[in-house]
Amino acid sequence: MSYFKNKSIWFWGFILLLIFNITIFGTMAYHIYSMHSNYGYGYDYSTHNKKRGTKNPKHSKSTQSLIKQLNLSPEQNRQLRSVRKKHFAKVKALRRALFIAQHKLFEEAGKENVDSAAIAKYRSQMMDIQGKIADESLSFLGEMKKSLSPEQQERMKQHFRDKYNK
Repeated sequence: MSYFKNKSIWFWGFILLLIFNITIFGTMAYHIYSMHSNYGYGYDYSTHNKKRGTKNPKHSKSTQSLIKQLNLSPEQNRQLRSVRKKHFAKVKALRRALFIAQHKLFEEAGKENVDSAAIAKYRSQMMDIQGKIADESLSFLGEMKKSLSPEQQERMKQHFRDKYNK
């Protein structure tokens, strides 16, 4: 037990742990910084705006791949852009309503005296909203198909088969 009395062991042990901790925090800071700068997350101090999560905020990689596969004409591109814009505006409103219904449901479920009728009402609201989102998505696909040629429609079907049947 006399080796614990030697202060140099404790001193060098403390120094090694300090270096180890500094290295860990430095590595974490580097990876967080590179993730935010590479993927566009965070806060842009030059414009004072919150950055979006993708390099190209207009389309996701899947959408970019579909547009490339379809080889759209400028007129088709314009039509699809307007249809897509309307679709996402409707879905955004529906998702907001779904979020509110979920919040109310969990708020009700968290109460001391749970009202099963209110929970059933909020569940049915959520189911209705999810059905509306599905209906809107199907109508969006129908609108897309109207402006595509049969060959492009087949490419679109294949794209969605590949995407969802992995």
